[in-house]
Amino acid sequence: MAKSSFNNSGLIGIAYLPHGTMLLDPHRKDLPDGAKSLHLSCMKISDKIAELNPDLIILLTPHGINLHQAINIYQPSVLNSKAIGNAEWNNQWNDYSVNVNLDGATSQDLYLYLKQRLSKVERMLSFGGLSAPLRWGEVVPLYFALHQLALKRETNTSTLKHISIQSRPKIIIIAQPAKGTTSMIICIYWIFFILKNV
Repeated sequence: MAKSSFNNSGLIGIAYLPHGTMLLDPHRKDLPDGAKSLHLSCMKISDKIAELNPDLIILLTPHGINLHQAINIYQPSVLNSKAIGNAEWNNQWNDYSVNVNLDGATSQDLYLYLKQRLSKVERMLSFGGLSAPLRWGEVVPLYFALHQLALKRETNTSTLKHISIQSRPKIIIIAQPAKGTTSMIICIYWIFFILKNV
């Protein structure tokens, strides 16, 4: 069993974040009603996450690399793995991107824990463990979750479209099943479990 660094961790927050790309830029002219307001709400959540300063964020997504009937945990037991991608949707939004470190040890611990309790839990190894590809379904919520943390580390704070977090928080990504078993998941939309060592 992998030894994660979160043995004495505690849950410090849960946030629900959307995945719609139109929320990324509140200055666009073609936004649907309510998009600007929702963007501001996502930024308030980002402020709170930065205030909490978590060591680990777990993203549960319905629009990631989904298996048909099993929960999919990205890159467990792979050390120094990254997740990289952009929010491309309909040939737009590819200028918004995320580059984060995945927590392979804690992902493996979570996989082993869930495997003992649920019948349909799998793990994914992409590109020999080098990096996991991301698209809008993971990038948009990670962009908002990490935006204020990234701003604190950036010297140029004009318009931040690329989020790159190379230290903490580390990230775990879990994709919900594509169909058939969503009743076994407690929450069926974007949820970030934010953990901090105590």
